[in-house]
Amino acid sequence: MEKTEQIKISGMTCAACAKAIERGVGKLEGISEANVNYATEKLIVKYEDQLDKDLVYKTIEKLGYGVIEEAKEVSIPVSGMTCAACAKAIERAVGKLEGVNQVSVNYATEKTLVKYNSEVTRLSEIKQAIVKAGYKPLEIDQTTSVDDENARKNHEVKILWTKFLVSASFTIPLLYIAMGSMIGLPVPKIISMDDNPVNFIGIQLLLALPVLIAGYRFFTVGFRNLFKRTPNMDSLIALGTSAAFLYGLYAFYKVIYGTMSERMDFVKQLYFESAAVI
Repeated sequence: MEKTEQIKISGMTCAACAKAIERGVGKLEGISEANVNYATEKLIVKYEDQLDKDLVYKTIEKLGYGVIEEAKEVSIPVSGMTCAACAKAIERAVGKLEGVNQVSVNYATEKTLVKYNSEVTRLSEIKQAIVKAGYKPLEIDQTTSVDDENARKNHEVKILWTKFLVSASFTIPLLYIAMGSMIGLPVPKIISMDDNPVNFIGIQLLLALPVLIAGYRFFTVGFRNLFKRTPNMDSLIALGTSAAFLYGLYAFYKVIYGTMSERMDFVKQLYFESAAVI
């Protein structure tokens, strides 16, 4: 179904200006028709599927004219939030943009409501601010149904469950190997802490790595927000698991290359299972 969009233009001085805009915008992909009313200073664009407004605006500006828009309100779906602190981080990032009058993030519905002056800032700049904050703005589609939204959320939940099950399949044996001997459970001699300390640590390292990889998003988002001085729950998890894993690597080094007394001390000071469980 063909759709129509009106864009107010400034800087036109004659009918030839209108024709130049019609020719320039009319060449853009996806636009079936472009008509300029010189008297009302409005460009009427007809398109089939979706309109790339930013591209239209840039084309008009390249031709030497301006775009005038009234204050707008937009609701942007955002994925990747894990706690209320994430919502606050997005509000701060978007709120810093010039021309943004109000921004409110609803963590429950995963929507960001922004009121802004479109003459000062663009929707693409708002989305970029969300990306820089460590989150993903989704496409704004007014025709999206409740079923489509639920399907998207169910897909995200399914991915999280898959990651959880993969992580658990590695964490459970890791926890058994690390803590089993302490509570009297049998541990194979080849990976025993007393008989084969190198194997004991090595197998824990190998089991912990897939878990940390599955939870990589905690590190990418957590450290990004930490460096921006807007830490959230992801930052706390990233710091704790990183510290535990890096200390485990140091202990592994000491067991291999340290003195006999150091080996005995560090083989008992591993935290790979802590990193994986967290």
